[in-house]
Amino acid sequence: MQWFREHPYASAITAVSVVLFLGAYLVKERTAVSPRPSTTIAWGGTGGSFLFPILGEGVPAGSTLGKGLTDLYQQMRSTPSFSYIPYAPADTSGDETNNFDLEDFLNQESNGDGESSIGSTTTDDSVFADAYSFIPRGLISTTISESKQTPTQQALYKYGNDVGSYIKLFEERNPAMARILKDQFEDPRNPQKNAPLLTLAGDMVEIGLSLETLNEIPSMVAFANTRLSNSYKKMGAKLALIPDAARDEERIDAMLAYNAAAEEYVKSYVALATLFSIAEVKFGSTDPGSVFTFSAVSF
Repeated sequence: MQWFREHPYASAITAVSVVLFLGAYLVKERTAVSPRPSTTIAWGGTGGSFLFPILGEGVPAGSTLGKGLTDLYQQMRSTPSFSYIPYAPADTSGDETNNFDLEDFLNQESNGDGESSIGSTTTDDSVFADAYSFIPRGLISTTISESKQTPTQQALYKYGNDVGSYIKLFEERNPAMARILKDQFEDPRNPQKNAPLLTLAGDMVEIGLSLETLNEIPSMVAFANTRLSNSYKKMGAKLALIPDAARDEERIDAMLAYNAAAEEYVKSYVALATLFSIAEVKFGSTDPGSVFTFSAVSF
């Protein structure tokens, strides 16, 4: 003990050496595991080979099976994990032909004829027909039926196109009706502003007379046609009185009378369009009668 006290550094070094030796010994004892053969183990942990169990122990002496499997195993390990094998199409050069007639089959289903043959009259064809025996006959349509108009609808269709052609002509002649009314209201004493207004009023009366004298007017829309033609004539007559008003009170009364006639025109126009809708008369986008077809854009 006296020596340790006289040589403290040597004592410390000795103690550290002993601790390191003991630590190395403990690590060696815990990590010393007996080596095992490097083989692929199955998921079950039984020690069997993952590919072929016979590649392990137990192969009979002199047997060529083990050598063949070993060579196969080595070949698999030395090649990619998968290889592309192109699909070989079936040989269609034989004598068999496809005798299935699709049109005949569709006609059978459409006409409800359960006795018509499908292709050739063979046993396979009869079995094929039996497979469809539970399908209700006559419920399959092989053609798209076109909607046909009744005589009433045809008459209304022609009448609608006739009226629509007059309305389109009126709109083409007067593309700036709103501007004409606005200019005359802002400068009622200006002859240059009153002249377009009077022309517009004359065109309204003219279209009213044209609708009144149509050759073929179906009885279903006779009253609606009279109401529409009268509203056009009334609008034109009331509009023509506005430039002649001398005082402001007269101008206001003339404008109110015209507005009332315009409201009556809108009602008669919507009423006629409603009759076309009730009769299920449809106009194409290029038909003159399309002026009676309302959409979200037109509103």
